[in-house]
Amino acid sequence: MRKLLHEKGLTLIEMIVAVAIMSLLVVVVFFLMTSSAKTWQAHSKAVSLEDQLRSIQDVMVRDLRPCNWVFQQQWSIAVTRLYFSRTGTDYTTYFEYDSGSHVLYRALAGVKNPLSEPNLTAAFTYTTITPSVMFVQVDMSAQEGLVQKTNSFAVTLRNYR
Repeated sequence: MRKLLHEKGLTLIEMIVAVAIMSLLVVVVFFLMTSSAKTWQAHSKAVSLEDQLRSIQDVMVRDLRPCNWVFQQQWSIAVTRLYFSRTGTDYTTYFEYDSGSHVLYRALAGVKNPLSEPNLTAAFTYTTITPSVMFVQVDMSAQEGLVQKTNSFAVTLRNYR
């Protein structure tokens, strides 16, 4: 009996304090994990949007750079087309932006394929500087949730005929 009185153990108060500290640590770790997961997801969306805009830019620059003719036409309130060719008579090759669906299309020889997902806003402007030099400006913006990325670029077309 005397031996049991001198043995040390945990009291109820010590147990409650230990559980409270552990609970606090678990809550802090949970909030840190949730916060880092949201940050990672937002960063992932931003990278995805940047990749989308960069790949569209690469395609458009590759298609526009060798051209010597550009013509822009508003097909309807929602649809704008930017025709481009080397001959000036090709009306089957164009970029088309549909502001109703927020999709950018690329048509080569009349075959139209989407270049973007339905999250894009785009605007084309072109300026004739001289009869042999044209300047095409493309402004794009893509949004997914609260993440938004923009990209603008310009291509100078020269007609050496």
